[in-house]
Amino acid sequence: MLLRLEVADVTEALNGAVIALTGYGRPQDVQSALVAGFTAHLPKPADMSKVMKLIRRDGALTIRDIEDDVLTEKAHLWASRKPSKRALQLMFYAGVLTISERIGMLKTYELMQRHFGWDKPPKPASAREVYGYLLDRSLRAQGVVSLDSICHLDAPRTARVGSAGGAGTEEKAEMRERR
Repeated sequence: MLLRLEVADVTEALNGAVIALTGYGRPQDVQSALVAGFTAHLPKPADMSKVMKLIRRDGALTIRDIEDDVLTEKAHLWASRKPSKRALQLMFYAGVLTISERIGMLKTYELMQRHFGWDKPPKPASAREVYGYLLDRSLRAQGVVSLDSICHLDAPRTARVGSAGGAGTEEKAEMRERR
């Protein structure tokens, strides 16, 4: 039940775009993912190792640079028919690749370490930070903001703005001024 609630929260925050990526592709695995609250299920593609070899050997690449893919049926109108496109996207979401250039809809993918010149990658965001970001982004998209976000550049005037805002905002403004 806890997993279902977390997946549902993330699904709502991302406007329904949470996909389960597993090493299994049987019908019962797809059903399990959907019951858990995911909006879709994808088995891990074998193309990841092929794509990684190409990027390590040849440097940054676009989906047009991969010519030996066997085309598949599209999952939706905007999907690519190349399985390697899905591999590139998944490695981007996993933090292995970055998009180093974009020309129109065509993205160029590169290894994170090579693009940024890192000796070691930075510490990833915690689950709490990710959920906080998603929640904040979702609320801002709906026009909901906090007093602190409105007044972050205008600390001396916070009291005036806060006092006109209703119950509780004046106390927040006073606490902010004391800091």
